[in-house]
Amino acid sequence: NITAAARKYDNAWEAKVLTNDRTFKTLVDPVDIIQGNMTATIANITRVFNETQKFPEMNAYLVSKVFADWTANGGAEDMDALYKRKTSSRRAKNRLL
Repeated sequence: NITAAARKYDNAWEAKVLTNDRTFKTLVDPVDIIQGNMTATIANITRVFNETQKFPEMNAYLVSKVFADWTANGGAEDMDALYKRKTSSRRAKNRLL
């Protein structure tokens, strides 16, 4: 019923455990940045770190975690079934184009 006010959420406390904590520390001397004509900046260093290390690592962790949770909750470990499902949905999508 759209007119009746009904709560569809719960504010109960749910404890979470941090299982993957990754910190990034860098030692960049400000003099090096000045002498390098601002070629190396914290923004550039952080961007390169994110693109080459952080994002690929986060993606790999995400896939690994989702797969582990899926198999722990009764999902099949048959990768061929996943591949067939992915390719069949891709073929269906290509037929629509």
